[in-house]
Amino acid sequence: LPVLTRLFDPLAFGLLGMLMTAVMLLGIPGCLRFDVAIPVPREDEEAMSVLALAVASATAVTALLLLLVGLFPGELVRLVDAPQMAPYLWMWPAGVWMTACYSAVQLWSMRRGRYQSVARTQMTRAVAGAGSQIGVGAAGCGTGGLLAGFLIFSGAGLIGLLRSMWVHDRAIVGRLSWTNMMAAAKQYRRFPIYSTPESALDSATANLPLILIGTVAGTVEAGLMLLALRACSIPSGLVGSSMSRVFIAEAPQKLEQGVLGPFTLQIMRNLALIAVPAFAALGIASVVLFPYLFGPDWAKAGQMVAMLAPSAALQFIVNPVSGLTLVTQRQRTGLLIQASGFVLVMSGIALGAGLDPANVFAYFAVANVLYYLIFVGIIAMVARAR
Repeated sequence: LPVLTRLFDPLAFGLLGMLMTAVMLLGIPGCLRFDVAIPVPREDEEAMSVLALAVASATAVTALLLLLVGLFPGELVRLVDAPQMAPYLWMWPAGVWMTACYSAVQLWSMRRGRYQSVARTQMTRAVAGAGSQIGVGAAGCGTGGLLAGFLIFSGAGLIGLLRSMWVHDRAIVGRLSWTNMMAAAKQYRRFPIYSTPESALDSATANLPLILIGTVAGTVEAGLMLLALRACSIPSGLVGSSMSRVFIAEAPQKLEQGVLGPFTLQIMRNLALIAVPAFAALGIASVVLFPYLFGPDWAKAGQMVAMLAPSAALQFIVNPVSGLTLVTQRQRTGLLIQASGFVLVMSGIALGAGLDPANVFAYFAVANVLYYLIFVGIIAMVARAR
């Protein structure tokens, strides 16, 4: 990041942020949540049918998005007040498909116990994405290269996981059939019916704010916000995402053993011990260090990190175990959580846009804290009920 902020200005980062958030907005629920159902079946043949449903769903969503981008490109860039995005709109559906398919294949690999392969692909994605962005920036390729680096990050690792799946799971793939896929679609229909709206609301709550704040306060503000969000996500990327995958993989077995509740609460306690001091230090240090690390143009991003630190700590605690509502088949509870968060965060942004557009980010930060306090409380209640 310190290298990229000296190669690209906040405006370029703002465009990158809009692309990233648009991709995640549809990429996360793009499999219609059949991806998170992959660890649930007892038999691998049934899980492979669920994987096929996930990839088919991602392809259908991407096809619809391609149609939208092809028919209404001008309307889309005017909607977010970012005409500079026009040449890069095609990257949106490409990123959505790669993000959604990677999620599905990754969870299949986790089910099959190939944790090292997944870890290698994550390293590959990080190195390939950051390396390409630094390379194109040093070569003076401009904003397009920065955005292309994000696409490389989205797709890197997918080929490796597919190759590993073909080598180790070819026989299971060969037993796929339309009949089995339809049976799996019926068996796990609650995931697309209840969990897709939940996931879409969660994704909107996490990703729409950057687009909306960029529209209200300007693309440069979106670039500053992107840097702040990425800084706050570093602890989650190092620890939280791995814990989340382990939880999803192990939770069905813990549920059968009758220890899922204590298992969940213990994870939350351990994460809290890390989150409180880590994010307190991050919030204090960012205000002082950001101008030196990233350059004077990015000083405001350090102040944003300080405002985000409380909600980021709560997010760090709850996100790895948020799959509890899926594993326990309490999708309606999960939907209620995400609907509450969406209403709170969007209301905060709307209030800020109406009262003080220049400081709309501060209203968003307060609303985010309220949302994650509710999230932590409900997940703890569900865990104690188990």
